[in-house]
Amino acid sequence: MKNNIYSTFDLSKSLSDFQSKVTKLLELTNISEWSGLILFVILSLIRSSSRKLLDKFYTLILPLIYFLL
Repeated sequence: MKNNIYSTFDLSKSLSDFQSKVTKLLELTNISEWSGLILFVILSLIRSSSRKLLDKFYTLILPLIYFLL
């Protein structure tokens, strides 16, 4: 199954969405209940969000680079 990642020309919106997602994941609540598995899941979610942001950036930048070459 393929996941489509849609890009917008407004990278500031994409950055603010990424920031809000990561900020929610990094809220320090119930630290006594955290374990290595929970940290691994949080880091995996942050990594996934950063990949999506990078994909959006590439979809905007690569055509410009191709055009300039």
